[in-house]
Amino acid sequence: MEGRAFGPTKFRVPVIGQGTWHLEEDDRRLAITTLRLGLDLDMTHIDTAELYDDGAVEQIVGEAIVGRRDDVFLVSKVLPQHATRQGTIEACEGSLQQQVIEHAVGPWDEQHRIATVAYAPLGSGRFPGPRTKGGRVLREIAIATAAKPEHTAENAAAADLSLTAREIARIDAAFPLGRRPRTLPTL
Repeated sequence: MEGRAFGPTKFRVPVIGQGTWHLEEDDRRLAITTLRLGLDLDMTHIDTAELYDDGAVEQIVGEAIVGRRDDVFLVSKVLPQHATRQGTIEACEGSLQQQVIEHAVGPWDEQHRIATVAYAPLGSGRFPGPRTKGGRVLREIAIATAAKPEHTAENAAAADLSLTAREIARIDAAFPLGRRPRTLPTL
């Protein structure tokens, strides 16, 4: 699968990653199998958050990546109330306790530029879903949540989609850039 630089970092990650939002709602064994299939399909970028069922999803991710942690580019998001330097460090320490990540980011983020991840899932509101050509509108890296192995395979196949200049223009017209909001919108 094609890899791209993750924001200002030098890390290369696959263009299609795995989201874990609502993963705790599914059968645990199936969720783990699905994540592992994604890894087998080179979807080694996994996105999770401390918010997801109070850390239960981080535990599922941790179990899914046992023995493969070095192959995974793991991203976790912090709650808005933890969006300070100290709060972020404490949230990461909580993730350490869930045994998902092995390294605290505090010293790392002092020496490196930080890359950010959009928090709104593709397919929310008016934004295209990952299994549509419009899902490639970002032209960067997409994170797609899948609860079943067949959905993971569909998501991985989205990396092979190619848009024409006309299709890109239509998408840009349908989702024009506007003024930046002053507050953080929620879905």
